[in-house]
Amino acid sequence: MKRNILIVDDDPQVLNSLKKLFIKEGYLVSSALSGKSALEKIEKQDFDLVIIDIRMPELDGIKITKRIKEILKNRCKPDVPVLFITGYADLASNAKAENLGEVILKPFDLEGFLEKVKQQITKRRVVITGLGVVAPNGIGKDEFWEANLKGISGADLITEFDTSGYYTKICAPVKGFNPSKFMSELTANKSERFVQFAVAGAKLALEDSKLDLSKEDLNRVGVCIGSGLGGMFFYEKQILKMQKEGPQRVHPTSVPRIMPNAPSGQISIELNLKGPNLTVSTACASGSHAIGQAYELILHNKAEIMFAGGTEAPLVPYTFAGFDALRVMSKRNASPKEASRPFDRERDGFVMGEGSGILILEELNHALKRKAHIYAEIIGYSLTSGAFHMIIPVEDGKDAAKTMQEALREAKVSIEEVDYINAHGTSTPANDKAETKAIKEVFGDYAYKIPISSTKSMIGHTIGASGAIEAIVCCLVIENNIIPPTINYKYPDPECDLDYVPNEARKKKVDIALSNSFGFGSNNACLVFRRYK
Repeated sequence: MKRNILIVDDDPQVLNSLKKLFIKEGYLVSSALSGKSALEKIEKQDFDLVIIDIRMPELDGIKITKRIKEILKNRCKPDVPVLFITGYADLASNAKAENLGEVILKPFDLEGFLEKVKQQITKRRVVITGLGVVAPNGIGKDEFWEANLKGISGADLITEFDTSGYYTKICAPVKGFNPSKFMSELTANKSERFVQFAVAGAKLALEDSKLDLSKEDLNRVGVCIGSGLGGMFFYEKQILKMQKEGPQRVHPTSVPRIMPNAPSGQISIELNLKGPNLTVSTACASGSHAIGQAYELILHNKAEIMFAGGTEAPLVPYTFAGFDALRVMSKRNASPKEASRPFDRERDGFVMGEGSGILILEELNHALKRKAHIYAEIIGYSLTSGAFHMIIPVEDGKDAAKTMQEALREAKVSIEEVDYINAHGTSTPANDKAETKAIKEVFGDYAYKIPISSTKSMIGHTIGASGAIEAIVCCLVIENNIIPPTINYKYPDPECDLDYVPNEARKKKVDIALSNSFGFGSNNACLVFRRYK
């Protein structure tokens, strides 16, 4: 199928030479000498690419492009990529244009210019077609979503081990999980809990997607899973065994059981997936980074389908004691379900949770061919480092702000188009204050108009799984036009004064959602999701 290009330039010579060039290359070409003419053509016809001069009288290229994108949005048409051409180094205008498309300076190398056009016109898009979640307040997409809308907390007193010497005695465990529903008993017995969660999430996502893997080229299907800690239970158990009985008594399967890439490896083995197989470990940003990396693999044609997300099972004595010693967890032991209270003035730390979130990412045309249900499209991803401290966030939130800004720039989304933010919102005094500052830095006055919620108020902080579970929340928000609440919000904090959707779910049309994840080690991630049109 021939691709259709619209060229807009007030110089007839430039217009005609570009038109001849692209017709010769086999493209269908329409041209416009003015902004008015360009808008008339956009109203009547669909284009795969717009090439436009930044500097034109009356309506410049930036104003025309904004109008074009508004027209397409109002007509529920897909967005169109834009290449800006200019022979004048106006840095301010070029910077504005880069938020809407790609800028190419004249004189340009002809071969390079044609390659840019080819890249833009054949740009792959990535959609989400399957959701699998194992969470403290629900196993499976439907049970989890219903619990979120009702504000049900999964927090409880720790029963997994003796907490008599701990400051914190509460957690958010996954209850009623039976790994043999998702794998053989032999495999389950040889796998750590964080692996079991990941395999369960992957198989739930596969079932939800209605993908028939027997019809797929499995060399083009991959896995990318995030985990901040790995298989800590078996690790702790073997250390104690070695101390008591000597090194010869350490179990021979210790290494494959505890290694952080065990979940991605086991998923690929269970489902016979032979494409990219990756693990990301960036603390609390792991799940979001895994989704972002999978997204980029599909964009760059390294895969057609990716199972991506995060998993964690940190509710074990030594690991829990390590976090306990940091004094980052809530000590509201008398009322576990009220302990996670993001952005509330009385917050005193996070509640440690466990679980997994796995999403199926798919190249758009592949999804359309099999008539897949599309939850949302990923349109932006960024990752940065605060380069500040291994534990404490940057107080002014400027690194987090930069992460959001870069994700929005890649998504080519204005701040006023963002309908919802799923906050990192851990319920620690420092994080919630810094994230609020970051949101204000990015969105200015509009920050007060955006609904923001932290679903960690209900499931606690699942470390490497958190960003992935929150990505699933964003997809379900877009799917259902309902925003889950931030529960336990009772006492407003003057330093956290935005709209955190307190205590009750809220109906609202959401087309674009943003998800933040910030991890120990100054790791930042941001994902932007859009309703597929």
